[in-house]
Amino acid sequence: MQINAHSPASYSTHSRLEKGRQHRNVNEQVRAEFQAIVSQREQSKALNAKQFMATLTLNQLETLRVYHGQASPIHVTQLTEEGAWNLVVHDDQFKDLDGDGNYSVGRGELFLFPPPEAPSEVHEAYAQLSEDEQLAVYHAAAAKQHVHQLAQQDSRIAIQGKSLLDLPDFSYGKLVDDLLDFLELQGRYESSEEHIRSSEAVRAFKEALEK
Repeated sequence: MQINAHSPASYSTHSRLEKGRQHRNVNEQVRAEFQAIVSQREQSKALNAKQFMATLTLNQLETLRVYHGQASPIHVTQLTEEGAWNLVVHDDQFKDLDGDGNYSVGRGELFLFPPPEAPSEVHEAYAQLSEDEQLAVYHAAAAKQHVHQLAQQDSRIAIQGKSLLDLPDFSYGKLVDDLLDFLELQGRYESSEEHIRSSEAVRAFKEALEK
């Protein structure tokens, strides 16, 4: 399967976020109010996200807080543009504006894999995995992203890219191969069973990508 690394996804498979909303019992009224805010935002493209959020009422800001599971009241002046943007769009429209590999949502940060902007083929391959396999692939990618960011903070290490996706030779095929290499190194710190389970999940993802 030949994949353009920068093609937009045609749909969202970030069920992890939706499961979080279900777990928090986000009701239909909050969902409807959130959709109204999204629709309002779509009619206000002349404003950036922070400017748009400054026009919202306290009740609307509370709707955003509940919908996204924010712990504290939302204060627009404390948000980055990325944090504001991701509060007023659906999951599949999230943006990593600073390119650090994480998604600011309000004042919180999320690591999402596959990322919303991944090609639809990547989301489709991920959707073919079992829930346990998806979780294992997600944790492998999150762990490698964390190590990548730690390496950036070490002046003794010359490292390219702000994130796993921000590399000159990036492709999802190469990323999966890098995850397998990473898991092989991590195997010395994990139980044999955990290492096998993680590696098998990433290989299943690789096979789904190559179909």
